[in-house]
Amino acid sequence: MVLGQLDSTPLLKHTVFTEPGEMLKIMDTTTKPKFDHNDTFMALLSGTRMTFLKGNPVFSAPRMCFQWFWFNKVELSMNGSRPQVLNIGCADDPTYFGSSALHYDMDDWSAVHDWFQQGDAADLPFEDQSFELTMMGDIHEHMADPLAGSLESARVSSKYVVWSIFEELRLPSPGQHVALGQAHSDEASQKDGYKDRHDAQAQISPERLGVPDDLDTPHLSHINRFTDQDIDGYIEAVLPLGFELLVAAKLLEVSSELKTLGRHHDWWNWLIAFERVGAE
Repeated sequence: MVLGQLDSTPLLKHTVFTEPGEMLKIMDTTTKPKFDHNDTFMALLSGTRMTFLKGNPVFSAPRMCFQWFWFNKVELSMNGSRPQVLNIGCADDPTYFGSSALHYDMDDWSAVHDWFQQGDAADLPFEDQSFELTMMGDIHEHMADPLAGSLESARVSSKYVVWSIFEELRLPSPGQHVALGQAHSDEASQKDGYKDRHDAQAQISPERLGVPDDLDTPHLSHINRFTDQDIDGYIEAVLPLGFELLVAAKLLEVSSELKTLGRHHDWWNWLIAFERVGAE
């Protein structure tokens, strides 16, 4: 099974980076948006681990830096009675969007969020163009239908759509591997002393009221392994909905700091951002 690939010739040649600092090249090669050479963003790319600068979290993970950069471009005001940022697949908010986002997840995380709604990312219960920014941070690899989720994230956005998509090389081949992905999660949980992935989730996040993660409702595990052609397919599906592609980067998420700490991997992340044509 090829995930989301359309019957067309891929349009995108991904910009490829092999070190987090090389993301700075985006500033020189992307004419829109205009990246600001400010201290905050430079620090976001520096690899500093989980400190705060001018009130913003600073991450060693470039994909999280990428999410925060776009989050900071949005005027964090309320759209009527709710935030203008939709954080799809929020879990416990690892990117610290806090009360400036409406958090949305298949599981019930209402205990840890000021603004939360539960549901399926492939069928969002919101009107068209309801949010200024929709964010899918490392969600595609979990989804039973990532193409549907991609389209929904665009449908409900009035301006920006931002995705970071994780490559899962532990899966044996491109495509969807639900049972195997869940088995990997169980094995990893057992190595950490838990019974299985459900036990790990229950003990690590007791405030989460979880939907059963089974073959019919997979969402806790990485079940998809993507190719560039898959990502091209998602991009091509969104463009006809009235969007232009701002950034399409492929980043090897590894840094000298993480190598030293032994917490790196040689897997790739796709970093994608769109803007709705004519958005103010």
